[in-house]
Amino acid sequence: MRSRPQLTLPLVLASLLVLPGNAARAGTSRLPITVGMMESVQGAITRATPGDVIEVHGPHVEQVALKSGITLRGRDGGSLNWSNGTVIRGVGIENVVIEDLSIIAPGDAIELVDAKATVRGCKFWTNGTAVQVGGSSDVAIAGVKVQGGGQIGIRFAGHAHGSVTGSEVVGCILHGIAIVDDAAPTLRQNVLQKNHFAGIAYFGRGRGTAEDNLCRENGKFGVLLVHQAAPTLRHNTILGNAEAGISSSTTGAANVIGNLIAQNGSGVIATPPLQGLEQDATANLVAWNSGQPGAGSADLPHFLAGTNAFVLARDDGMVDDRYGWHGPPAGGLLAERPKAPPLLKAVAAFKDASGNGVLEADEAASIELTIQNVGQGKATQLRAACEAGGVSAGLSVPLVVAIGDLAPGETRKAIVPVKGRTDLVEGKATVQIALEDAFGFDAPLMKTTFATHRFAQPALAIRGPSIEDANGNGVVERGEQLDLRVQVVNGGAGLAHQVVAKLQLGDARIKPTGDETIELGDLSPGASKEARFSILVVNRYDGPQQLPIKIVVSEAHPEFGVTAPIQVTLDRAAPTSVDRVVEATAPSVAPAPEEDDLAIKGPAAAPNPNAFAVVIGIERYNGQLPEATYARRDAAAFRGFCERALGVPRENAIVLTDEQATGGNIRTALEGQLARWVEKDKSDLYVYFAGHGAPDAATKSAFLVPFDGNPSYPSTSCYSLATAYDALARLHARSVTVMLDSCFSGQSNRTDQARPLVANLRPLFIETNAEAVPAGLTVFAAAAGSQTSTGYAAKHHGLFTYFMLKGLQGEADANHDHQVTVGELKAYVTGNVAREARRANQEQTPMVSGNDERVLVTLP
Repeated sequence: MRSRPQLTLPLVLASLLVLPGNAARAGTSRLPITVGMMESVQGAITRATPGDVIEVHGPHVEQVALKSGITLRGRDGGSLNWSNGTVIRGVGIENVVIEDLSIIAPGDAIELVDAKATVRGCKFWTNGTAVQVGGSSDVAIAGVKVQGGGQIGIRFAGHAHGSVTGSEVVGCILHGIAIVDDAAPTLRQNVLQKNHFAGIAYFGRGRGTAEDNLCRENGKFGVLLVHQAAPTLRHNTILGNAEAGISSSTTGAANVIGNLIAQNGSGVIATPPLQGLEQDATANLVAWNSGQPGAGSADLPHFLAGTNAFVLARDDGMVDDRYGWHGPPAGGLLAERPKAPPLLKAVAAFKDASGNGVLEADEAASIELTIQNVGQGKATQLRAACEAGGVSAGLSVPLVVAIGDLAPGETRKAIVPVKGRTDLVEGKATVQIALEDAFGFDAPLMKTTFATHRFAQPALAIRGPSIEDANGNGVVERGEQLDLRVQVVNGGAGLAHQVVAKLQLGDARIKPTGDETIELGDLSPGASKEARFSILVVNRYDGPQQLPIKIVVSEAHPEFGVTAPIQVTLDRAAPTSVDRVVEATAPSVAPAPEEDDLAIKGPAAAPNPNAFAVVIGIERYNGQLPEATYARRDAAAFRGFCERALGVPRENAIVLTDEQATGGNIRTALEGQLARWVEKDKSDLYVYFAGHGAPDAATKSAFLVPFDGNPSYPSTSCYSLATAYDALARLHARSVTVMLDSCFSGQSNRTDQARPLVANLRPLFIETNAEAVPAGLTVFAAAAGSQTSTGYAAKHHGLFTYFMLKGLQGEADANHDHQVTVGELKAYVTGNVAREARRANQEQTPMVSGNDERVLVTLP
């Protein structure tokens, strides 16, 4: 994972304020406006000019109004949160981009009215609507993820149009995407699943095209058409929705073409008068639905009369005509069950951009499928269903790739795109691919395994300058042109992308006489490139002899840029060598991580849709608090354990690390999002926290210290452990397991020597009161109230977390019955932690509360 830049805030601001426009290089050569955690995003927007990029670092709690011509981008956990109304609003704006932000909102997240804008790569946790588009807006939404809890994921209203592509909306109370009034967007290649009412809903005169979307496992309908809705539904996969694939009560001229409507409660439910589906309902495959497609509709023959194919399944999986259709629908069949089955053979080959067979972070790759049908029958509506395993953190793989029909004897290639994001971890990844045929003639499962490499950081430095003066006397003088040469060097382990060197002049009487920006392209590790600039110091210059000149070097990701002054002294001999390294503020290169022996090897557990997790790891804190060493690494290990061993689906996990783990975000997760996700007496919930804890000196109560917390004022800036327990107990989940790798003594943990967290606190240990654990909760805490939780340097983990996960992976199974109970884990963890702590001259005894007989994990 990329480290944060080490530039100090005053230096960053000083270097940016003198740049024209302070904008990023998005088709231009300007640098971004960097908004740190102590700044205002709205302030940056106010001073921005068209073409500027505003990069938001860390969490911000404020409401912002957009203006035309800017890009608002999240970096390094950049997030916005506001508790009183819409978080981001834009009215009448043009040419605006909102990208890579995390937005947390009790209400709506983004509202755009009469706007021309792009929203891409953002993540939303909201109780309202993630993106509201209204008026006559033209808005393109791409690659966003809406994670449950809200009313509607994305809503187009009024006369709005635009598009939604490659996005995922999961778990909304009403609909994934809603199109109302006269709105007409294009929806393409989106995943709309597990929303409580409909995946896509059209109301009023809503129209537009929905194409190649996956509407899966929604609470009532895959697609809902109401009133005069008149969309075109083309080539969508509408799968496993509770009541119906398509529910239509529209009087509009809807077109329903070439969709797969399968495994729903009913295929199509249509309420008379059925004027919508009769217009153009052709080439659809309606298969394996539990109920009659169109149950209760007198006008269903309009739908049957097209070239639609119906497959009705008895309990034994055979096809019958028990609903009274005599022969196939008029006009022929799109997909008649083949008289002879297909026989599919396929091979998969991983191909990465660099050709080394390894997926690097920030690299695009693909899995190339070569598929052959060696049978006597046609393969119908073939698709590749993909699932990532192994090292899946930071890995992007599509859920479904459509392939189409495959005739006997035909061979075809298909591509499954794979992307390594910048948070890719080291290890081996597995992508399992199932080739699924519409009639069940599937191919054997394929698995492709490849190595993954975490991000290797570049480390840019500036050497020089060497100076050539116009009159050749080797002295820097007024009134003559000076040619400055610097070398930009990459001394890091990773490739530096899109490197740009910019001349920054701090006095208007020093004039550039050539290009102020030099694009250097990519720089390999150890490589260097020269940048040449020309300046003129005017005769009336009376400033300091040390000329105020800086070189600003930027990379594709701003955290790896450097800014440094260069030594040019008036009336002095000009340097002629570039061997000297300019002293610049640049990020340090982190060492490559060692192999983590907590990584789970072997097959993953089957996904459990009723399992949820909240994972919090805060290693670096805002302010002057010491680091909680290994906390991020511990959180990553626990998240991997949840997914691989406990079956917690990726979309069911809330992960907050460092800047993301603010007090507001932790409260929203535990008291807001879980309340909307967890089902009473059905859900299993796992909560993990690694970081600092603090006591209230007056009440001796325990508090979790969030990223923005101040342990000097725990009751107002930290999160009460008792409050967390109460919130979890109110969920009435089937099981709740809490694991706290923290201590509440007032001392920093995971360091060689205890340090007080509270300013001016003597290095004494504070004995906290034992927090009452409500019935139904199982709690594992790292240490007793007067102790500290320590790090395990030999394993680069917290001592408690290491043995806890080792125990859950099987080492605590004392009776070898392939189950780990609370009692077994308690005995294993307390014994091992106490022993290793004593070896380090520490005292640490984990505390456990819960039913000793409860089974925590069943081993493979």
